[in-house]
Amino acid sequence: MIYTLGHTESYLEYYNECLKNDSKFLKLGKKEMYEGKPYPGGYAFKTLNEALQYLENQKMYDYTVFGLLADWIKDTENTGEIYNNLLFDSEIVILDKFNN
Repeated sequence: MIYTLGHTESYLEYYNECLKNDSKFLKLGKKEMYEGKPYPGGYAFKTLNEALQYLENQKMYDYTVFGLLADWIKDTENTGEIYNNLLFDSEIVILDKFNN
């Protein structure tokens, strides 16, 4: 598992929609064209701690770390930053703090 960030309220709404529609809860990967422009793919972090540290450093208090069913080496592209870009649409996993 690798990790990603999502706007907490939006992602939980999206998750509930996926449950109702029996569809997969996905993070977008790289697209040649998405909403009229190239999309490099969503942020992906190798470790939970790196994702949490990024949220703290960027003061992204309305975002949460989610898991991704993806492989760091095969499914992401290096950006030269602490995060990589996701190459393929990947299933999002809600981490334990939302399951309590």
